[in-house]
Amino acid sequence: MNTLSMRAAFAAVFLALACTATQAADANITLQDAHAQIVFGAKVGAAYLRVTNGSTEPDRLVAVSTPMASKAELHSVIDDNGVMKMRLVEGIALKPGETVELKPGGLHVMLMDIQPGLKPGDTIPLTLTFEKAGVKSVSASVDKPAHGH
Repeated sequence: MNTLSMRAAFAAVFLALACTATQAADANITLQDAHAQIVFGAKVGAAYLRVTNGSTEPDRLVAVSTPMASKAELHSVIDDNGVMKMRLVEGIALKPGETVELKPGGLHVMLMDIQPGLKPGDTIPLTLTFEKAGVKSVSASVDKPAHGH
């Protein structure tokens, strides 16, 4: 086998292994029970779901986007001397084997400037970006009207 053929063979094997590793990491992130509450008339809302890292490696949720809102951010709710406040978070750590629940009163996806016309039962496509697992998509069903999140 000449040097050029050998290099091409090594490159093909390396590429195949890299693709397999990416697919394996991707398959280890599970998204469940995605739903959204919208404050109708205010064009804001929040999306909630459970994120499970089935990998033996830590990962981190670093971004969320949706075509149904001009902005989607990861937020937490904190108690500041008896006053509940929302805070932007730069990412959500996922330990190996851990499930993190994004829920009312805690971590959540804040949706801002939501497109008009959504009603209960509609779905909001969410694209979640992880440091290692890459991009995962899920649809969040819109819950009945909410007065806040």
